[in-house]
Amino acid sequence: METLYNVPAKSITTYGGKGVVKEILLPATANEVADIFKSQGDIHILGGGSNTLIPDGVVYDKVVSFKKLNKVEIDDNIVRVGAGAYACKVVKKTRQHGLGGIEFMLGVPATIGGMVRMNAGAFGQQIGVYIDKIVTLNPDCELTEIYPPFNFGYRKGFQGVVIEVSLRLERMTESRSIALENEFGAYRRLHQPKGRSTGSVFRNDERSAGYYIDRVGLKGTRKGGAEISRLHGNFILNIDDGTAEDFLYLANLAQARVYEEFGVQLKKEFILLGEI
Repeated sequence: METLYNVPAKSITTYGGKGVVKEILLPATANEVADIFKSQGDIHILGGGSNTLIPDGVVYDKVVSFKKLNKVEIDDNIVRVGAGAYACKVVKKTRQHGLGGIEFMLGVPATIGGMVRMNAGAFGQQIGVYIDKIVTLNPDCELTEIYPPFNFGYRKGFQGVVIEVSLRLERMTESRSIALENEFGAYRRLHQPKGRSTGSVFRNDERSAGYYIDRVGLKGTRKGGAEISRLHGNFILNIDDGTAEDFLYLANLAQARVYEEFGVQLKKEFILLGEI
């Protein structure tokens, strides 16, 4: 099994920062995943790194990456996907076979495993609707399969180890799939900032987190190399070699100001490595 050493945060997360992960395991098979969890104890699974913040300095937490588990196999309208496959790969391969429905996932640099863990969604859709089977580990760290129904909710997906997912997709022409990609992409470009970030910092509730952050006047607030986006208040951008400390300062400031002004406790959507 391959092991990476002294891996900088900027190479494995979309925000970046000054952290360095001492060791990352890269299993190539489901059985290797099972072996890791039988022997290692608490482990952080690193997906695409799009909602992960790595603390500054050297991080000794046990980390495993599923980047080698990235197969996409199609049988009729069932698509078997390794947890480490990126959404863009899945959409573009399935559309060649006349399948679609998950175009809403495009534009998010996340892996399928991470999306299933959080029941990722956008534009009124969620990935949980399309899941036909999940390959995971039982309490004894043995491979097992889980089938619907799942108790998923808003930003609440599968809580176990996602190794492989089977998606049941709908028939769709390639032209229709591309049209949806363009439509969703245009909206994101208009409403979401470009640049390095963790994506949405906080979960939406009755109102969007960005609504509250805008109302307390924090757009454009900067700490070190990080800035609360001037376009969308629920994004913190790494604009000039920002650190995790810079990010957390702004996130905590937003939480405190929103609670003080509106009595609303914003709930974080990002994962801080070390808080398994």
